Amino acid sequence: MLKYSYLALALVLAAAVCVNLAFSEASGKYIGNKQCLMCRKTVVKQQYLFDHWATTKHAKATENLPADKKADPECLQCHSTGFGKPGGMTVEMAKTATPLMANVQCEGCHGPGEAHKTAPKEKKAETMNKPTKETCIVCHTETHPGGDVPGWKKFNYEEDSKTVAHPKAPDAK
Repeated sequence: MLKYSYLALALVLAAAVCVNLAFSEASGKYIGNKQCLMCRKTVVKQQYLFDHWATTKHAKATENLPADKKADPECLQCHSTGFGKPGGMTVEMAKTATPLMANVQCEGCHGPGEAHKTAPKEKKAETMNKPTKETCIVCHTETHPGGDVPGWKKFNYEEDSKTVAHPKAPDAK
């Protein structure tokens, strides 16, 4: 009888953990790159990745919009992070001087960060999207509304993805 009690307890605990993880991932709340940087600043190699991102066009995606388009929902879908999703950019937020979810931040490609932030260390990799061509072409396609912007170069995944790919960080000394 005691054996079955332990088994029942183990099943209840396992179910509780699964429900908690499913809820956390399903909530999919965007938290912003400042939250990512809080952890990443403590690790030299991770800071290297963040510094690299800051040199890309993604890091200036909202800033580089014409003034009359900075709060345009059609533009914000691709030129901000998590537009219209829990925790993501909103039109009202875009009207502020320094919007929290401006530009294409970490979560713009890797998905909402809330589950990643709260996951135990050994589960963090499971909570982050690894971007694919499909991730990129949501915005980088000629058929996307507004995709015919003058001066916008046609997207070539094989070449253009190299400009935002995370470089190998030098070994920390």
